[in-house]
Amino acid sequence: MPVAILFLLLLYQQWVAPNLPAASIAALTIFALFAIAGTHDWYAAYRARVAAINEVRASGVPRTEIQGGFEYDNWTQLEQTGRIDSQVGNSQPPGPGDCWYYYASYAPAVHPRFTVLFPGTACATPSQYPPVTYQAWLPPFHRQIDVEKLPNSTDR
Repeated sequence: MPVAILFLLLLYQQWVAPNLPAASIAALTIFALFAIAGTHDWYAAYRARVAAINEVRASGVPRTEIQGGFEYDNWTQLEQTGRIDSQVGNSQPPGPGDCWYYYASYAPAVHPRFTVLFPGTACATPSQYPPVTYQAWLPPFHRQIDVEKLPNSTDR
């Protein structure tokens, strides 16, 4: 997309006017700053998620009992079985009530007791693990990732 924007700017300067209007430069600057801040926040959230997962794993919980998101769960599936079968993902996996997530059926090797997520999920309950906080560049500036216990799971 940045290359396309540069190409369009060059076309504008060549066919319409040699200088860009100030409104165009301002809009481009605002969108660029928003994209940079959004990318920062996305990476910060992923780092916090990994920190929360590492905290749970350090307490002895196996990787297969942590629902860590699409990437983490599918990597766990690959480590456990060596493959991800696209045919597996065609049905809703058996799970605790409404706590299943749409890609869970792609990782049947994961049988989660804990989930790592943003606050406010109705189906999970607080666990003994503290939240992992992180700084964002876009509001809200102070965010957190929670480790919560899934229903029908028991601590072993």
